[in-house]
Amino acid sequence: MLAGMGPLLDSFWRAVGYCLMPRIIALSLLPLILITLVAAGGAHFYWAAAVAWTQAQLEGANWLQLLWGWLHHFGVDNLPVMLAPLLVLMLAIPIIVIVCVLVVAVLMAPSIVSLVAQRRFEQLERKRGGTLFISVLWSLGSTLAAILALVLSMPLWLVPPLVLVLPPLIWGWLTYRVMAFDALAEHASKPERQEIFKRHRLSLLAIGILTGLLGAAPGIVWASGVVFAAAFFVLVPVAIWIYTLVFAFSSLWFTHYCLAALQRLRDGGFTRVSFGMQSAVPEVLQILDRQHRPEQVPKAVAWAREVGLDVSVDLIYGAPGETDDQWRASVEAAIAMNPDHISAYALTVEPGTKMGAQVRRGELSLPDPDEQADRYEIVDSLLHAAGYQWYEISNWAKPGHECQHNLMYWHRGDWWGYGPGAHSQIGGTRFWNVKHPLAYAQRLEGGQLDDDGAAVVSPAAGREVLSESERAEEDVMLGIRLAEGIEVPRGVSPAVVAGFIVDGLVVPAVALRGRLVLTLKGRLLADTVTRKLWDAQDL
Repeated sequence: MLAGMGPLLDSFWRAVGYCLMPRIIALSLLPLILITLVAAGGAHFYWAAAVAWTQAQLEGANWLQLLWGWLHHFGVDNLPVMLAPLLVLMLAIPIIVIVCVLVVAVLMAPSIVSLVAQRRFEQLERKRGGTLFISVLWSLGSTLAAILALVLSMPLWLVPPLVLVLPPLIWGWLTYRVMAFDALAEHASKPERQEIFKRHRLSLLAIGILTGLLGAAPGIVWASGVVFAAAFFVLVPVAIWIYTLVFAFSSLWFTHYCLAALQRLRDGGFTRVSFGMQSAVPEVLQILDRQHRPEQVPKAVAWAREVGLDVSVDLIYGAPGETDDQWRASVEAAIAMNPDHISAYALTVEPGTKMGAQVRRGELSLPDPDEQADRYEIVDSLLHAAGYQWYEISNWAKPGHECQHNLMYWHRGDWWGYGPGAHSQIGGTRFWNVKHPLAYAQRLEGGQLDDDGAAVVSPAAGREVLSESERAEEDVMLGIRLAEGIEVPRGVSPAVVAGFIVDGLVVPAVALRGRLVLTLKGRLLADTVTRKLWDAQDL
């Protein structure tokens, strides 16, 4: 219970602190000026007429004449004169409240969200799941629903307890609908917003209700304006300013809570999914022994996007019998799905696989290295034209969508793999899990025994610790694959670097500054570059 209150209280106190900022105070005054001008104009042109019309309706209503006559016998006269201004105010209050909500949503909320994001969530990616147009439609729809609720509930306001409960509840619901949406519109995708609304609905409603109750406080000022008619034109602007300041606080509370929830959602869950598309040609998929159909991949990609995930598709080139046109069709089909990331790997025939057996029996031929080089040049050209940038030899991404796992791997960071056959590296130690799903499950459940008869609870099948020289080799092998390249390793002579430049394997200008970045030709011959660097270092 208390743990669940943590985000609510944290966002509450942050909102309180932000309300003391000069910028927030200034923002709260801008709507006041606008609404004051509107209210003053309305009062100047329509107040007397509205009061007179209301008074006439009260005095002319046949069904009320009996009530006036009855009250007259008790010495109560001129009640319509006293009630008319009160009724006009009661009808005007909901309209003014609604105008305040719209003003805050349209003018204040974006500025408040921007302020909070800049000061606290600068690294939070903006996915822009709600445009200004959608936000306005959302606010208008919610506002119309709130107006309807206010109008329908007005007869219940005559019951003393309900007049203190119903308006704040309606206010709170409207605040929740408008401000939670606006808080997430710029940063969250539509699926992320829906997920936050689903997970945090009770907390968001609680904020809405509490701010709704807080928003009822200016009603005391309104009431004072009715009682102290002489101070009406002073108390009304004060009440409006209090309303707008409450709105600003509400927006701040929702923004802090919603953006923090969005940050936790992204930090704590999956952010991307990779699909093993491999090819868009049924014949090639059959050779690769893949069971899916080409038309299934776009559906899966669309479903992933609907839940707010980044999407990557994997391709394999160099399958036996594959033509350049077939490969080009596969790449174009991948681009057409507009994924955030595309990986393209040269086919490697592994021993012990079905394809390995087919090659051994002469049923299939080994991939031709020259054909694979041609296929790499095709995919690189097509992806570059489509706006994808290569950041690792086999991986291309739209700017900002590089696979962080890939980069962690190529930078030799720590990672933990889950599932059968997964590899991990923690603290310089590598280990890998058993490959068979049944054995993996049995180990997790303690269903297997070691040589001493103890239950095996780890799925790891083996481990290794690299030596210093092996780590140095990997630093070269992995780093040279990246678009950022590597610093010229210690021990590599200028003559070796010059040879790379002459052979067109590295970018000359960068190499002369002491860094090796592969050209397109260098990427095709990355293994050759790696071996020469190893030999030059005498590892």
